[in-house]
Amino acid sequence: METIKFIHCADLHLDSPFVGLNTLPNKIYEQVKESTFRAFSKVVDLAIEFSVDFVIIAGDLYDGEDRSIRAQLFLKKELERLEKQGIHAFIVHGNHDHLGGKWTKVNMPSNTHIFPPKAKMIPFTTKTGGKIHLYGYSYPSKHVYEKIVERYEKVDGADYHIGILHGHDSLDNRHYRYAPFQVTDLLDKDFDYWALGHIHKTRILHENPYIVYPGNIQGRNPKEDGPKGCYVVEMNPYRTSVTFHETNVILWDAIELTDEETFEQFDQLYNRLIRLKERMRRKKKSVILDISLSKKQLSSSLIELVESEELLDLLREGEEKELPFVWVRSLSFSDENSMSIFLNENHEFFRELNESLHQLDNFERPLAPLFSHRVAKKYIQPFTKEEEMEIKGKVQQLFSRYFSTKG
Repeated sequence: METIKFIHCADLHLDSPFVGLNTLPNKIYEQVKESTFRAFSKVVDLAIEFSVDFVIIAGDLYDGEDRSIRAQLFLKKELERLEKQGIHAFIVHGNHDHLGGKWTKVNMPSNTHIFPPKAKMIPFTTKTGGKIHLYGYSYPSKHVYEKIVERYEKVDGADYHIGILHGHDSLDNRHYRYAPFQVTDLLDKDFDYWALGHIHKTRILHENPYIVYPGNIQGRNPKEDGPKGCYVVEMNPYRTSVTFHETNVILWDAIELTDEETFEQFDQLYNRLIRLKERMRRKKKSVILDISLSKKQLSSSLIELVESEELLDLLREGEEKELPFVWVRSLSFSDENSMSIFLNENHEFFRELNESLHQLDNFERPLAPLFSHRVAKKYIQPFTKEEEMEIKGKVQQLFSRYFSTKG
């Protein structure tokens, strides 16, 4: 059997609106808005550099169902770059860019294979004669709760069998259960590789065969921190190797200064934070940075300087002129994030609140009018399970604090 090589990426979220970041300086905001586009260009650069046979994009190419013409034309241009090199692309659409939306269609080049809204096998033969069967499914609508993997049927006659699925492990309750599966379900299909999408964290669920989430190619908020990218996969009859390659052009990061460091004077703290910024800048990548420290580390005058955001303004000064930039998004105290949650069970109001929060297992129903609004739906996306849990926690914290102070 021939050796094959391909790239596995997912969750491009082209044309993401980056809601809430429009207060950034214009030069930085424009770079942030372009970051998903530039990240996918880096994916294509890697495909050409490694002379892969094909590229797999496992869903959510666009950020919304009403994909913009600009995003489609950009994707077409990048796929045409692959076409010139004889590299094919195999695509499934996920919950964000499902096939039920309304948009002006832009036709993709002939090297592009898009799976329909039913499980299907597409055969492919490499230039050197390697025979691959690729299996995939595109979402017909935003909400796909069925166990789609059950519809994937292995077809004999190929050297390699590769499944593409935009969904999540049903044992992980931190995300919406779109196209749920369990690892054993995928292993039962006897495929040689599973290219997953939907989860924005890099995760290898299984080896031999590999079952892989590459994560998204560019972080878009503080929860999507750390390196983002894609996998270059090489398969032969004896082994499969997967190598992660970073594609993000802007890195989201968070740093907490250790309690061992104490600061009495302004110069001490300011110079320490400037050195921290320059250390990040040496990574040769733009960074949006959250810095936290403890009030125990600072004198009272420095605490006041942080709380007034005067120090934050100084750290941001002139940063829009730098390339790469290191933008300090926040400077906060870790002490204030460690409040314990306590609800007085003897108080009827808080008992009812707590019960209501536990019964609210899905935010989509109460927010349905917002998500279906003609204009608003273009700029918002559903909460992840992590975000829902965080919101519930903050509500509990807020009322717990109010109760303890107002009694």
